[in-house]
Amino acid sequence: MPIPKKSVSTERLSAKELVLQTLTEWIIDGTLMPGEKISDLEISTYFNVSRTPVREALQLLAEQRLVETIPARGTKVMPIDMLELRHIYELFSNLQGIAVKLAFPRITEEFLEQLDKINQQLHDAILREDYDAAQLLDQQFHEHFITLADNPFLTTYIHQLAVHTRRAEKLYFNAVAQSAAGHRHILDALREKNCANAVSYMIDNWMSSIENAEKKNASI
Repeated sequence: MPIPKKSVSTERLSAKELVLQTLTEWIIDGTLMPGEKISDLEISTYFNVSRTPVREALQLLAEQRLVETIPARGTKVMPIDMLELRHIYELFSNLQGIAVKLAFPRITEEFLEQLDKINQQLHDAILREDYDAAQLLDQQFHEHFITLADNPFLTTYIHQLAVHTRRAEKLYFNAVAQSAAGHRHILDALREKNCANAVSYMIDNWMSSIENAEKKNASI
C-alpha cells in the first residue's frame, strides 16, 4: 500500500481522529487511489497505534462511502461513480446556495472586498496553471459564506460532502478553470443586493463542474 514514509504530527488528536483525518486526505489527494487496498496492520504500524482505532476510522470512512470492506477480501478505496457524484453535487450545490442565503443579511462591503482579493488570486493561479493553489483558494472563497452563515448543521453537511467533491476534482477533472468567472457573477449579484440571483449563481457555479465532467466522461 503506497503511503508516505514520514508520519504526521498527532496535533493532540485522538488516535482514531488522527487516522481518520489522514486517511481522508490521502483518499482526496490520490495517495490512496480508487481500488487501492488498505491494510489496517500497515496503518496501525505507520501511526504506532493499535488496530482498534484504525478499524474505527475505516468504519467511519465506509459510512461516508469512501472505502468499502468486503468479507474475506479486506478494505479498499471506493471508486468514483458519476451517477452517485451527480447526486452529491445536486445536494452540495443547494447547500452552498443556502449558505449564501443565510449569510446575506450579514454581508458587508469589507466581506465582498476580501472575496474580491481571493478571487483575483484564484484567477492568477489558474493563469499560471497552479491548480493545487487554485483549489485551495476556491475552497477559501466558499468557506467565507459557510462561516458567515453560522449554522453548525449546515457546516457539517457541507464539509462531509466536500470530501467527495474535492476528491473527484483532484483526481478526475479540473473544476476550478471557470470558477473565478462564476464567482464574479455571485459577487456582482451581492453588490446589487439581489440574494436570489446570488444563490442561483452559487448553485450554477457548482453544478457546472459535474455537468462538464459528465460531458467529458461521455466523450471518452
